[in-house]
Amino acid sequence: MPRFRLIALVLVLAACSASPGSASVAPSPGAGAASAAASGPCLDRAELADNAETVGPALKSVIDALKASNADQARSSATTASTGLRKIADFAASLKPEAATAMRDAATKLDAAAAGFPAGVSTVEQIQTEFEAGYELARTVVCPD
Repeated sequence: MPRFRLIALVLVLAACSASPGSASVAPSPGAGAASAAASGPCLDRAELADNAETVGPALKSVIDALKASNADQARSSATTASTGLRKIADFAASLKPEAATAMRDAATKLDAAAAGFPAGVSTVEQIQTEFEAGYELARTVVCPD
């Protein structure tokens, strides 16, 4: 069975690469790309999750650092989170512009909040909520398993 899936994946990818309007928008080929070809444009589930796994803990680290009055650590974690938010925004923009907007807005707010650290715990908590909402929007267009 796995050999059949590999052959099917190769055929689907070959068919997609023959046309300039490839159905998959995922930046890296894989199982998500094959699903995209079968069901229309979609986001690679694993890549979206990987990006979110960077942002979520970074935002938590910002909050923890602010609660400990460690502004330098908070700024460092905020930079990581902001970069990840923009990466998700770029990844989701073509299929779910509202998710991209939510992610970019959260990154911009986080960058602005970082200037006032160690104050701003409630602002970062709100940004975390916005990130979660944007992530849920992006999940509506992930490739099926």
